[in-house]
Amino acid sequence: MTHKHISIVLADEHALYREALATSLEQSHLITIVGQSGTDEQAEHLFRELQPDILLIDITMHTSKGIETSTRILANYPNARIIWLSTFIREAYYLRAKASGIRGYLAKSMPYPQIMEAIQTVYSGRKYLRITPPPASSQ
Repeated sequence: MTHKHISIVLADEHALYREALATSLEQSHLITIVGQSGTDEQAEHLFRELQPDILLIDITMHTSKGIETSTRILANYPNARIIWLSTFIREAYYLRAKASGIRGYLAKSMPYPQIMEAIQTVYSGRKYLRITPPPASSQ
């Protein structure tokens, strides 16, 4: 039985974070990173060109307007699955994501298992909006 890989475009201005996350996600064998971007403009172009299952986009890039980029994509592709990534988890962003068509909102500090859970949840058609990372499991 063949499982479909989840195709993702990953946009983050920090190349080290972006490349490390891409490598980690692809090691799951459930995900294929079909494009990477360091700017919101390039992310929008890649989304339109590649039509990935999910766009993971940092909404707080220095030159970015990730929120506006997401809004433009959703205006043209209302079923787009977009997950916002942010170093800064703010209630205002959370409320905006919740009220719009954004499917996920994650702290970059979330542990890998929760990032995978978020991707799988959003891919399945549900929302994954967390304003704080879950507590670390006790050892």
